[in-house]
Formats: sequence, structure tokens, C-alpha cells
Amino acid sequence: MKKRLLIFGTFGALAIAAVLGYRHFFLARPVGRGPAGPAVLREAFARPWTDRRVLLLGLGDSVTDGFGSTEGHSYFDHLVDIHAALLGHGIHCRQKWHRHYDAKDPHYWYFGNLEDPNDRGYDAIRRVFLIEMVKTLKP
Repeated sequence: MKKRLLIFGTFGALAIAAVLGYRHFFLARPVGRGPAGPAVLREAFARPWTDRRVLLLGLGDSVTDGFGSTEGHSYFDHLVDIHAALLGHGIHCRQKWHRHYDAKDPHYWYFGNLEDPNDRGYDAIRRVFLIEMVKTLKP
């Protein structure tokens, strides 16, 4: 009787551990808190870069592809790699064995529909854009 109870208790504990592990690695999507993405230097934005009015307009595929501008002068030449910034923060963010696992910030950066960023995801995108602006437009 004691042996049967021990076996039953062991299988019960293993089943509970399996359920908790499955929940942790496959179902949990912790968002975390605080800033997300790379750090942005505040000094680059301490003063306005220009006092002139700026209008940015993109129409149709020809403009989007940068046709009509010389190389290096299209504002679409400076696209930002958002994909790389968000890698490791999708539905597999807790799975340490994935190659894109981010141990520094293992949190979920997407909204519930799995394609739109949440607040931390948008913060990471904003930071990547600001860093690219500093590199490209620095006076």
C-alpha cells in the first residue's frame, strides 16, 4: 500500500511539474517594465537640430523604393532594422533554448494579437529609430 501511494505521489508530482513547466515556457508572456531596447544618448537630442519646418511625405511605390533620388539621398536609404530589435521578444520569449533568447530582457513585446507591438515593443522601436537618427542626421 505504501509503495503504491509513493508511486502515485511521484507521478502526481511529476505531472504538476510538467504542467507548471509547460505554463512557464509555452504559455506565459511576461511583459516586464521599464525601457525596452537599446539605450539612446540624451545629448544628441538636447537641442533642436533645425529651426526649419520639415515635411516628410511618401507616396506610391516609386517614392517608397527611392526612385528619382541619387544614391544616399533618399530618406528610404536609412531604413531601420526593427526585426532584429524585436527578435527574442515574441511568443517564445521564455524559451531559453531558442537562439534569439534575450537573457537580459526575456519579456514579451507584442500585443495580444501576436503582430502588433505592446508599449514596450513600441518603446524599443522608438529607441532604434532615435539611434538611427543620431547616426544619420547628426549635425
